[in-house]
Amino acid sequence: MKKKRVNTDHPEGNIDEIRKRIFAGKARFHSCQASLPFPEKIRILVKLQRAVQRVRKSGGFVWDI
Repeated sequence: MKKKRVNTDHPEGNIDEIRKRIFAGKARFHSCQASLPFPEKIRILVKLQRAVQRVRKSGGFVWDI
């Protein structure tokens, strides 16, 4: 059984509750992303590819849409 950790020094309080809120938000984000229409998903993918290309400065492959 997992021991419940309580950090009274943390300004927000209980670390386990904070972790639950973070993961719940992450799950909501992924659910919203999954419900996007396909063209919007592709637009986001191309935007991410361009961002990576700028960071790496490698001239990697970016879809031309």
